[in-house]
Amino acid sequence: MEGSLEQAYDIWGALDTNGECSGYLYVDDYLQVTTDFYLVHFSISATTITIEADEKCSQVKPLSQTIDQIKIFGFPTVRTGETVTVSSEDTTITEWIYNGEANSLRIFNLDIDWCEKKVTINISID
Repeated sequence: MEGSLEQAYDIWGALDTNGECSGYLYVDDYLQVTTDFYLVHFSISATTITIEADEKCSQVKPLSQTIDQIKIFGFPTVRTGETVTVSSEDTTITEWIYNGEANSLRIFNLDIDWCEKKVTINISID
C-alpha cells in the first residue's frame, strides 16, 4: 500500500453552471491513526486554478505531497482558430491537451509541491 501512497496526486474537477468548482484534499501520513492532518484547498474555473495547503502542512509528512495533473471537465468550447494557453508564475507548465469532444482540459507533468507555496495557474482562450 505504501507504494501507491508515494504516487503524485491527480485533481479532477467538473465545472458547475457558473463555470467553477472547488474542494479540499484531506492529507495525513496515511500510516498511523492520529489527529494530525491538514487540508489542501483547490479552486478551479475556466480561467484560473489555485492550490493552497493550510498552515499545518509542514507538521504532517505524507509519503507524497505533489500534484502531477489537473483535469477540468465542462471546460468552455474552444472554436476553430482559437488556442488554449496555460501558464503560471509559480510552476513550470509545458504540457496540456484540450479535448473538444469531452469539453475537457488536461494539464499534466506538473510536479507541484502543494506544501511549498500557493500555486496559481492561468488559462486563456485566444
